[in-house]
Amino acid sequence: RSVEEIRAFIGADALIYQDVDAMKRVVAKLAPEVAGFEASCFDGQYITGDVTADYAAAFRRSRKVSSDRVKGIHYLMRKNRITEVEGRGRFTGPRAMEVVAADGSVTEVAFEKAIIATGSEVRMLPGVTTSANVHTYETMILAEDIPARAIIIGAGAIGIEFAYLLRTYGAEVTVVEYLDRVLPLEDPDVSAELEKQFRGLGIDVLTSARVDAVDDDGTEVRVTCTIDGAERTLTADRVLVSVGFSPRVDGFGAEDRPDGPVVNPSYWVFPALERLALAAPD
Repeated sequence: RSVEEIRAFIGADALIYQDVDAMKRVVAKLAPEVAGFEASCFDGQYITGDVTADYAAAFRRSRKVSSDRVKGIHYLMRKNRITEVEGRGRFTGPRAMEVVAADGSVTEVAFEKAIIATGSEVRMLPGVTTSANVHTYETMILAEDIPARAIIIGAGAIGIEFAYLLRTYGAEVTVVEYLDRVLPLEDPDVSAELEKQFRGLGIDVLTSARVDAVDDDGTEVRVTCTIDGAERTLTADRVLVSVGFSPRVDGFGAEDRPDGPVVNPSYWVFPALERLALAAPD
């Protein structure tokens, strides 16, 4: 991300993306519920006739909520006298780092101890890269429109959330999962019930499906899968790759050190930076 993006997105990803996504899902759920009544009372007003949900309006609202939350984080920093140094930081020694701002100016920062809280980054399938129509959750949720057809690769929590969101707003959705059930980290009965509900919503669920290739020609995306030994090609207007995360340990200087990071069951520590530690994910 650029320095400007770093400032705009300060705070946890849940604050910027998932929590706002939850608001969109509420709107998506509300539309069919309200549409099921000829006359319903919503916020003191009676509604008659057909009711639809405007995704673009929900998107614009979500961006405002996100922006307000980020401004709140900056306010709390100032209120608690926490100094913010905006830019890209790289460690230059055991107790020093430099931060390069958007205008190219460099600030030297010295410290006794440093906490690395750079979070995680989206994992991609081998040979698959993002493009105009191949997205991660970050770019997918920042799109102001809903595709007519969507393929979601990965049936974990984020993939399932998007499948429901897109389908409720009218998209044709196909979920492709490498393992033998959706939400493979949850209890099998939860997976079975969710798959049943998804099929009832018209979501096509493909499990035990290996994705071999993802090709975006600029107009549509072709996803080539192998299911039960047979090759199958799916097409969509947009594809979401949601196959997990990996720790973000590159970009701040540790990767340039000959000893590199050492992974420990409870934390990552960079041996040459003796007071530098990074908490491991749960």
